Amino acid sequence: MRAALSFALPLLLAAALAACGGASPDAARTEAAGALLDTAATPDPVIAAALEEPIMVDPSLASQANGDAIRPPAEPYAAPVAPDFVAARPAGPAERLTSAPRPDACPRCAAIAASETLTMLADAAAMKPCGPLAPSARWAARLPADLPLHPAAAVAEAAGIDGPSCRVRAVSYSTPVPAATMIDWIYARAQQAGFAPRHESDGTQHLLIGKQRDGTAFTARITARGADASDVDLIVDR
Repeated sequence: MRAALSFALPLLLAAALAACGGASPDAARTEAAGALLDTAATPDPVIAAALEEPIMVDPSLASQANGDAIRPPAEPYAAPVAPDFVAARPAGPAERLTSAPRPDACPRCAAIAASETLTMLADAAAMKPCGPLAPSARWAARLPADLPLHPAAAVAEAAGIDGPSCRVRAVSYSTPVPAATMIDWIYARAQQAGFAPRHESDGTQHLLIGKQRDGTAFTARITARGADASDVDLIVDR
């Protein structure tokens, strides 16, 4: 269209000037400009024909249109559901454990069962932190070596604090190990570390409580998750 106008412009100007004859230059320029506008408003026949032609469509290729466009999926995305203990390692070979004694009454079990956060759990276990526990998975790696996580532990939550007068670590984890075995496993390690652990229970949850000579104390709550798994909340104040 622009090329056609460029080609026609000199001819139109020449024709307009010739037609004007003896007319004044201003009148000739006005008439030439009007002729140019009339031509510009007239569509180019080649372009008009191309635009008015029907669009050719190949039905066999229609499904490939916009192949690189961002389109919604044919069905909703479904993320796989992780199985229980997805972060756990194998429990390893069975070891001979010292059996925990039969449990005594558990006066703190009700308060511990009602705890909704690890900070509340530490308070209910009579471990007064020097402030709210800060949640972070790194606290699970800061447990004392003599009270470690079970080798098959899958950590669900961890929190802790390092204050001038208190250092608390709290970890909630699950294991593919029966609750009775977990009780014996934690009891044996606490006994070897000199905590002189006690065993308390209300029939549903079991507490192992102990303290070392330097004042380091721990509380472990073990509850059954079915017949072959257990949940553990471990709190250490040192």
